[in-house]
Amino acid sequence: MPFVGVLPERRHLFQPEPQRAVAVSDSAAWRLNPGHRHVYEKLRLALEAGLTATPCGVAPMDLGVAPEERVFVKPIKNLAGMGLDARAMAADAVPAERGSFWCQRLEGAHTSTDCLVEGGEVRWFAHTRGSDEKDAARPIYWEIGVDLPEREPWIANWVRRNLSGYSGVRNIELIGGRPIEAHLRGSNGFFDFYGPDFIPAWGAMRR
Repeated sequence: MPFVGVLPERRHLFQPEPQRAVAVSDSAAWRLNPGHRHVYEKLRLALEAGLTATPCGVAPMDLGVAPEERVFVKPIKNLAGMGLDARAMAADAVPAERGSFWCQRLEGAHTSTDCLVEGGEVRWFAHTRGSDEKDAARPIYWEIGVDLPEREPWIANWVRRNLSGYSGVRNIELIGGRPIEAHLRGSNGFFDFYGPDFIPAWGAMRR
């Protein structure tokens, strides 16, 4: 069976072939994991975490947000690039934009965690941390292999609640320890750094 969604120039990394079809891109992950597609709904993710958020069309001021306060606007779901069209703006400037939502703006360290999950339980973590320097609110580089033990219990509980029965790699991004998006795949640019046992262990999962 193949790894699905691999860029041609990175095909050499994905050996040996897995026991089942395994998604490497978001579009493939959404197609191959019908029971867990809800993790791609960023509005649901924000509300579950207790953040102030609603679909665009509900004014932030109706929820007590000051007009001048900065909020984040982004698509509820976007498999073509989860961060695309995300931007910060004043609460009183939020448009009635179809398919988007606004959320309170988070501050703090931007982290990205890949997990190897077996039957809804995390077996292994790999953390990266974004730089303080930003371009369009995104880190310009990532520090790979950082220790974030304080984040792991929350992430493991989130996986247990949201990915019952799931086996494979999944990723979650946090700002200040609170979620901004999740994926049913890993961070493709970092697989090279996970050691020679990572891809075989991932591919050997049968569920």
